[in-house]
Amino acid sequence: MSSRHIIYSLLLHLAAAGLLIVSFDIAPRPIAMPPPSADVVNAVTVDSKQVDAELNRLKDQEKRKREQELKRLQNLQNKARQAEQQRKAEEQRLAAVKKKKQEEEKQRVQEQQRLAELKKQKAEVEQQRKAEEEKKRQAEAERKRAEEEAKQLAEAKRKAEEEKKRKADEEALQKQLAEEQAQRDAEQARQDQKTINLYGERIKRAIRQEFNTVGLPEGLSCVFMIRMIPGGQVIESHIVKSSGNDVFDRRAETALSKAAPLPVPDDPRVFEKMREIRIEFAPQE
Repeated sequence: MSSRHIIYSLLLHLAAAGLLIVSFDIAPRPIAMPPPSADVVNAVTVDSKQVDAELNRLKDQEKRKREQELKRLQNLQNKARQAEQQRKAEEQRLAAVKKKKQEEEKQRVQEQQRLAELKKQKAEVEQQRKAEEEKKRQAEAERKRAEEEAKQLAEAKRKAEEEKKRKADEEALQKQLAEEQAQRDAEQARQDQKTINLYGERIKRAIRQEFNTVGLPEGLSCVFMIRMIPGGQVIESHIVKSSGNDVFDRRAETALSKAAPLPVPDDPRVFEKMREIRIEFAPQE
């Protein structure tokens, strides 16, 4: 309860107390008669006019007093009515303020709800926007990935074709080089073989020059397997096919030993091919 309400309540109680006091004061009071004089004998006759005047004075005094009390009571009543009116007005004002506050609170709640709804809608729009952006980003990423894959595929296909062509060209070149090398090797082999055959004939002549044909029948021959070192020194030899004549075979081995070092080519490459050579020896060739 506010201080103003308390003041109004006190004024109402004071007004009620004033009414009770006035009601007691308004009641007719008995006029006190002077006590009879003890001395009856000496009583003085009172003038009735004076008595009436006194009574009238007392009545007027009582009337003024009642009028003053009534006026004071009316003032209290007026103040009480004013206080009540002010109280009611204050209550109405407070009720209006309360109602206004309730309306403002209602509006505030509605505004908060509206703002919350707007925030929710904004969040939904933002979420939808982000979803659309993510969808676009994924689509763009997928497009770029597809383009990159296509590019890589085309590049791989181009490289594969280039590699295929390079291999084909390389194989063709290798084939050509191999054919050329084979031709050169064949030619070199023919030349080497001619050289080997030439030195084979020289080895045979060297053996014939040391061979003793006395007392041997004609038409005999044997086959040697000879191993040499550079310079023509013989490190191993044996007859792999006998002539059938032991004397012939022994003389052939002796002639081979005397003919050493055997004639060999100076080219180490060619010598390696004839380091181990098969010689068919016949003294009559």
